[in-house]
Amino acid sequence: MEEKQTDAVPKYSTPRRETYASWLENCSRTGLAIVAISFAIYVTGSIESHLPVKDIPSYWGMSAAEYMQETGYRGGWAWTSLVHKADYMNFIGICFLASVTMVCNLRLIPMLLKENDKILAGICVAQIIVILLAASGILTVGH
Repeated sequence: MEEKQTDAVPKYSTPRRETYASWLENCSRTGLAIVAISFAIYVTGSIESHLPVKDIPSYWGMSAAEYMQETGYRGGWAWTSLVHKADYMNFIGICFLASVTMVCNLRLIPMLLKENDKILAGICVAQIIVILLAASGILTVGH
């Protein structure tokens, strides 16, 4: 017996969930495309790299401290000064993917306020603040 297809909206679907899911899907696909394109640029050598692809295996056995000393990388947000190099372009997509939750929450806040759901809007704002503080490097432990 063949199952009947319906276009019924799932029981727990709401406009805010649909919006969040839609933004999550689109942002995730965009971020993955950025990563794929930047990786293709790196491996094809169409843009100069900070570290040539052929030299990468020589760094695999190093600790992070050794790697940083050997390559001159300073850590943290220092990659932004090297973003014009093919190997550091990958960080753009990675940072974009890391910010997807924040972007989705930003999109939801106006909807939540319009629905007078101030508690959930506040939670979204708090999540965004925590993500921004973590990304900024202000909240460091043991350094």
